[in-house]
Amino acid sequence: MSLVPTPTTRLALDEINPAGFDFWLRDDVHGAFAKLRHERPVAWHQHPDSGRGFWSLTRYDDIAAATRDWETFSSAFGIQVMTDPEDVQRLGAIRSMISTDPPRHTKLRSVVNRGFTPKVVARAEESVRRRAREIVDAIAPKGEIEFVSDVAAVLPVAIICDMMGVPWRRATRLRPLARARETRAPRERSDDHARARRSRRRSDAAPGPRPLLLAAHRGR
Repeated sequence: MSLVPTPTTRLALDEINPAGFDFWLRDDVHGAFAKLRHERPVAWHQHPDSGRGFWSLTRYDDIAAATRDWETFSSAFGIQVMTDPEDVQRLGAIRSMISTDPPRHTKLRSVVNRGFTPKVVARAEESVRRRAREIVDAIAPKGEIEFVSDVAAVLPVAIICDMMGVPWRRATRLRPLARARETRAPRERSDDHARARRSRRRSDAAPGPRPLLLAAHRGR
């Protein structure tokens, strides 16, 4: 039995920085991580855009231990190096589930998990296939497309909207709104959330198919 050789890198140890986009375009990325695992498994890096630094863990056991120890390695103050902890705190209840710790994270995850059981996913299969066919039918005549914006960014939004009961005519507005939301101040995003709640209350009485996530949450 032959062993797979350990990948190598041309980078010096201090030149390895996973925060840089160019790093991920290199052909020796796996070698760079192998070097970190072997020589500096807990490494400090400076983010080129935010000016802040961060620690990276590259050994499996260390990553697994940090994932389980949420009290020490909290997600509640943001999961991106460029996130200001005070901004995350101002977002309050509208922060993403991934930016929470137990017990709140556990409670939110238990609700969402009900929408992704094998039974519920099986019910969603036909709508997923239908959306995929619609996207392919729309781009096929073009001959050439930008895959990320025309396919990769469209299909997940379509599936999520179907699962949440959002009409497709409104779904096409979600992607630009989401991008705009990420570039605005936390207070403005909180205002957006309040408007969305008012709009949702107005549309709750409208007839239509029961969203899969709502049905799952109610145990149906």
